[in-house]
Amino acid sequence: MIDRLIDIFINKPGIYSGSGRIAVVKTPDAVLDGAEIRDIFVTEGVGTGEFTLRNTKVTGTIYVNGGSLVTIAAGATVNKIEVSGNNVEVVVNGKVDTITVNASNVSISGEGDLATVFVESGTGNSVTVSGANVIVAEGAGQVDRSNGDIEQREEDREESAPGSTIPGWPIKPPPIVSPPITDPYEICTIDEIELIDDIPGVDSRTFGGKTQL
Repeated sequence: MIDRLIDIFINKPGIYSGSGRIAVVKTPDAVLDGAEIRDIFVTEGVGTGEFTLRNTKVTGTIYVNGGSLVTIAAGATVNKIEVSGNNVEVVVNGKVDTITVNASNVSISGEGDLATVFVESGTGNSVTVSGANVIVAEGAGQVDRSNGDIEQREEDREESAPGSTIPGWPIKPPPIVSPPITDPYEICTIDEIELIDDIPGVDSRTFGGKTQL
């Protein structure tokens, strides 16, 4: 039953091709060339050997469980790579959107196009692909960026609105400052009035022709 779910089964060194949903790699020194596949499982059977993608499109995820070398050659495109095994080396010379690391001593290098690396756990990891955005989760070890790029701690990362590339979104409006409340008695204060005619019942004192109440 399980065999029926596997479209490409790589159990001997050599060059393979084809298309489908799932490929399983259980041997070192294998190449998947000119294929289109959804998910690839690189098992511990690869050992310390190498698995290479050439001119291949992976629309889903490559799951790397062994301590192997995985090479994404020029011309290959991968949506996502998830590394859960220690001592793995990933060489990106093609195009990879996302790599997630939950392991230690993982090396990610190459001269290809790598958008984002999420380091969720582990120590001794390194990312030297130029231009890659590296986000390190709280509690994960320091990531070596020997190419001079700066890693970004997850707790320091600013949220962005969906579909927006503006950092710090949403922008907070400036605080509203209410005008000071004026003493109503000051508004109604009458310093002096000039009486034209006598006002019955008003006891006034006149100074210089003006009357103060």
